[in-house]
Amino acid sequence: MLGKNFIQRKRNQKGVSLIELLVAMSVFILISGVVSGLLISGIRSQRHTLASRQLLDQTSFALEYMSRALRMALTEGEQSGGDCLNSDGTNYEVSNDGSNYSSSGTGIFLRFINHLEEDRCQRFYLDGTQLMHDKGDGNPFLPLTSGKLEVTNLNFVLAGDAFGDNLQPRVTVAFSVQDADKDWPAIKMQATVSQRNLDE
Repeated sequence: MLGKNFIQRKRNQKGVSLIELLVAMSVFILISGVVSGLLISGIRSQRHTLASRQLLDQTSFALEYMSRALRMALTEGEQSGGDCLNSDGTNYEVSNDGSNYSSSGTGIFLRFINHLEEDRCQRFYLDGTQLMHDKGDGNPFLPLTSGKLEVTNLNFVLAGDAFGDNLQPRVTVAFSVQDADKDWPAIKMQATVSQRNLDE
């Protein structure tokens, strides 16, 4: 009796056919492919967002750093001792003579006298693809952008009383920056800064 029931139950049980197994595996592979594709897309999107954020953070820092220093500019003359800029009565000077300040030997330099740092003659300039700051204190020059970024263009435009428009001296700083891998498009930054202590 026990043997008959066991044999009968075995006959009533059905197994999985090869076709059902193949269909189940195909559905599993298809779902796995879709999920992994979405995961890879999310990771790429996150990397793009982080790289863009890093680019924007570093360029914003560089522009703010330069703006703060340029606001503290003194007028060349009696206050400063007169050995930084070529013309008395000016606050800023742009020069193309890069041989003494850049390892690449070329570029545009903006000179000014920083009132907050012991009235030292300071410079902002482009060394290769890095934005640099010479603080005039004998220490190595300070990079304002990392090696992961490339500054592709740097311009300084001077305006103010020394240039005949009867306004306060000011400088416009404009530059373009892109990721060193060139994965993302370059961004352009610009700011116009006037000295904090206004001329009378």
